[in-house]
Amino acid sequence: MRKNFKFKIAAVCGLLAILIGLTGCANNNSNKITVVGSSAMQLLAEQAGNDYRLSHPDSNIVVQGGGSGTGLSQVQAGAVEIGTSDVFAETQKGIDAKKLQNHLVAVVGIVPIVNKSAGVSNLSKQQLSDIFTGKKDVNQALDTGKYKFFSCAPGYKYSNDKLYTGKAILISGNGSYTGRTIFVNDSFDLYQRTYACVMKPNSKNMLEYIFYTLKTFFVKRVSGGTHGSAIPYIVLSDLTD
Repeated sequence: MRKNFKFKIAAVCGLLAILIGLTGCANNNSNKITVVGSSAMQLLAEQAGNDYRLSHPDSNIVVQGGGSGTGLSQVQAGAVEIGTSDVFAETQKGIDAKKLQNHLVAVVGIVPIVNKSAGVSNLSKQQLSDIFTGKKDVNQALDTGKYKFFSCAPGYKYSNDKLYTGKAILISGNGSYTGRTIFVNDSFDLYQRTYACVMKPNSKNMLEYIFYTLKTFFVKRVSGGTHGSAIPYIVLSDLTD
């Protein structure tokens, strides 16, 4: 319980720091700050706003829900000062994550839970997800084609072959961009050293949260490679372990 209590304090303090920073940049004619977005973060934002008002009684902080998508779209449009989200902006259509400033205020652990009446006594990671690589060399990529072709470098080229369709986390497996992690929701083909992590049909909704965890913790650990010297690279066990 004590560890959880400390975590909540840290999360509230993080959001308070954002409020303080935005207040300092606010229009002199108005002290109003509007926070819109994730309903999961609404109580946290409301508490942070209440705590801030205790020492800044002239402030006017309005907190609303609406969902992560609303929070991201509203802050991108400039309609609100803070948009809260419990998913990465990169995973949402119509959102340009490069135009937004991200402030991490909390980390959520996601675990699969099985009803005891289902009779499942053991559940492996392999039953929930699948990790695979492409089969092609990078020089087989095309300038034009039916499908996007992702290698380890930023951006993409094209291929006339389709390896997978749907949501996937792509991780660069070697070279200068080893560990670079992106989220896609498309039909695509892959370079033989680019890893794709996808979810099995019964657990697809977990992928955005796995991406969030990878971006927050995993990328820092493997960025630049865990093996090799002249050409850095990662191996499958770096992902599965």
